[in-house]
Amino acid sequence: SKRTGMQARANRAVVQMVLGRIEALTDTPYDQRDAALDEAVLLAERVRPVLEPLAYDLAGQLDAQLSLVLSMRGVWRASTRGRHGLPLDVPAAEADLRRALELNPESAHARGNLVRALVFTLDERTDDPVEQLGLLQEAIGLLHAGLRQELAHNYRETLAETLNALERLVSERIGIDGLAELMRAMAQEQPADENDLAGLARNLADSARRALE
Repeated sequence: SKRTGMQARANRAVVQMVLGRIEALTDTPYDQRDAALDEAVLLAERVRPVLEPLAYDLAGQLDAQLSLVLSMRGVWRASTRGRHGLPLDVPAAEADLRRALELNPESAHARGNLVRALVFTLDERTDDPVEQLGLLQEAIGLLHAGLRQELAHNYRETLAETLNALERLVSERIGIDGLAELMRAMAQEQPADENDLAGLARNLADSARRALE
């Protein structure tokens, strides 16, 4: 109907204005960045319910923009604030990045920075090397998912940082004996000789390959 068409055009105009406002907020000076990013997130969250029912493409634009702003705020809270003499808020940053990735699983920005948030804060999160290993496992899983999606993003540096953190953890904290114990606990099939770590590693590698098929 004519009224429906007018409403659709009005919604499209409002969405474009909102997207423009959000873009302007993300380009504010650093001394105003906290409040600006909060306002941008709030604006993106509130506009969609008001405009429902919303065309699929407009809803997608708003979700993508909200994902981007959440990801930007996550990076700001996790690292950039520190370069400007402001305290970091890693838990809030992680929550932003997880939500950004949930809204847009193809966001390389959210995925890569969530991995960094996990890897670079291991010691602040826990002293338990097994728990740290679990965090690194999650980080590698996130990178693996991104690589499988064949996203237009270079994960090489982030992957190298994650693997370096894993190597340090194993060599400096867990050790060979601790690693062997973890391998035995994870293995579904135990080799005939419990000291056959090479056989244990092969079994784990085979299980991992089967899980990826």
